[in-house]
Amino acid sequence: MNNLDNYLPEDIGRAVRLTKEFWRLTDELEEPFTIKSYHGARATSTRMITIVNELEWLQERKQNIDRLRKLSVDLESQVITVAIVKHAYE
Repeated sequence: MNNLDNYLPEDIGRAVRLTKEFWRLTDELEEPFTIKSYHGARATSTRMITIVNELEWLQERKQNIDRLRKLSVDLESQVITVAIVKHAYE
């Protein structure tokens, strides 16, 4: 299982769902390979790659926000006022 500390609190549910789906797909991938259904294997693998990309994006999002928060604290310690603005999609 993924380390949930790698995600923002609001992203944990999504990360858990994606991780569970990924592991379910790994089990499903065995059948298309066994019967040499490469089209099915390719479709399952493509979905797995999409999940990995989404999980990576969620991790990077947390890392970016953590860096922004640290920068904000550093600037405020130098008596520089900082406002963090979220986009509408966050």
